[in-house]
Amino acid sequence: MHSSSSILLLALCGVAPATFAQTAFEPPLKLTDSSTRYRLTRNPGSNAAFDSDGTLHLVYWGGGDATLPSSPSAVYYRSRSASDVWSVAEVVDDSFHDSGSGLVRFGGRQPSLAVDADNGVHVVWHDHRHSNPDPPAGGIDNIEIYADYRPFGGSFSTTDIRLTETSAGHLGDNGYLPGIAVAPSGVLSVVWHDFNADFDVSDIYVRRSDTSGNFTAVTGLGSFRLTNLSNRAGLPAYVTADIAVNPTGDTGVVWTENFGGTSAATFAIVTDPVTTASEIVASSTTAGFFDPPKLIVAPDGSFWVIYTDESGATRDVVAVRYDSSSGTFDSPVAISAEPTFDESACDAEFSSDGRLHAAWVDRRSGRHVYYAEIDLTGPVKVQETRLTTAAATWERPSLALDGSSLPHVFAEEFVNAATGDVWYFQPQTVSSVSSWGIWQ
Repeated sequence: MHSSSSILLLALCGVAPATFAQTAFEPPLKLTDSSTRYRLTRNPGSNAAFDSDGTLHLVYWGGGDATLPSSPSAVYYRSRSASDVWSVAEVVDDSFHDSGSGLVRFGGRQPSLAVDADNGVHVVWHDHRHSNPDPPAGGIDNIEIYADYRPFGGSFSTTDIRLTETSAGHLGDNGYLPGIAVAPSGVLSVVWHDFNADFDVSDIYVRRSDTSGNFTAVTGLGSFRLTNLSNRAGLPAYVTADIAVNPTGDTGVVWTENFGGTSAATFAIVTDPVTTASEIVASSTTAGFFDPPKLIVAPDGSFWVIYTDESGATRDVVAVRYDSSSGTFDSPVAISAEPTFDESACDAEFSSDGRLHAAWVDRRSGRHVYYAEIDLTGPVKVQETRLTTAAATWERPSLALDGSSLPHVFAEEFVNAATGDVWYFQPQTVSSVSSWGIWQ
């Protein structure tokens, strides 16, 4: 039997005495056909979620770095039934442009989804259909935010829901990277960053539905504006936001700054109706636009920001809790902190027992996707698994927990500018293992 002092020493060294369920994974499954570059969403909004019936819902997109009628992009949806059968991929967006000689596909991109209490699936994306494909616009002068809905047992509609309708007098009147969350009341909240007010500097906007998930007619962006560039002397641009709602209906948003380099992660609670937010910095040393922060909710209702920290010699993925009583953030907790290799692009979710499940890109032995389960009271890493074995450029893992708190992970494989695929990592049946969990 170990003494209490030796147990404490082992915990401080990263070793946790425990009887725990060790998750093993099936061989990875490629979900796409390599015919284009298939991608998970750049922003940290959810690509995958379970409904209460045990169905796993997934959205992703395909297309090149630019979308035009000559090379359109598309938003795709697939689902995996509780009996482990994947549906055929279907296109969600009805993004068509009037070319003057008929409608042609233009393209939706960067989707996120949420599942409501009735197992309906809500998808949002940014859409190019209202842009001018000809120079100088080049398809990016009027990008709008769109949505669609798939009721339980039904299909997506043949007409989409337009959430923004803007007409700024410049060529950069674009909204990007929407995220979506569902409140217990049934209200949908959609967040995105938008250049409507300024060609160079974007702000964060939030739209809310009624309790039936319906949005009123578009009336401009003024009533949806969460931040105002004039309050920060016109800079920096606020970009790549994530949104989450806790069990009491509080809505939180986190975003980053500019388009490269180390930047802050800023958090705010959204009021109803939406007004200019009180901004709280969660960290000033995050990886920024190319690896933006993510917002999740713990079982106690607290908000946690997950981000890549750049304050040390290497990049480390960490989690930090917002303390609503003080209006500040606690000290960050390391999800993975290897001393000589970078970690990045973490997605995470809490299980009902308060443990954090995370997936990220890790460079300790090549570029691979890792999964870990973490007891934050230690903190102790209960288990850790490398999911990828093939040498590849793995990017943007996305994680969803099923009803048994088993992790289901997706990752994007970048092949080249024209080709890439989405892979699925499915957990096997859990077996109990009595062991000493080693944090490696």
